[in-house]
Amino acid sequence: MADIPAILEAEANAEVSYDAGDEAQVASARKKSGRNRRARQEFVQAMMELPEGRKWLWGIMEKCFIHGNPVVQLDPHGTYFNLGQQNIGKLILQDVQEFSELYVVMVKESKNNK
Repeated sequence: MADIPAILEAEANAEVSYDAGDEAQVASARKKSGRNRRARQEFVQAMMELPEGRKWLWGIMEKCFIHGNPVVQLDPHGTYFNLGQQNIGKLILQDVQEFSELYVVMVKESKNNK
């Protein structure tokens, strides 16, 4: 059976409030954010260094209407859905473009694959 007190304690610890006025908490949050950003950059770079990774990322971005029109005529709900996908695609594109040399390679490879 589950250890209820341990579960409750874990939930309480997970919901620690953040005090933006506390300089120590702000500094800790900045450090954590910087670590997360570096980890994401390393992951994207590792994907971009592989031809398969570049091809996969390009495919995802195409499905997210990065280079297309997300508007669905006479269907606002479809348009809104596609705009949400495009928003995710733009976030991916922003990460990918940090590695401009590899991004140029990816663009050239996509044109060769058509």
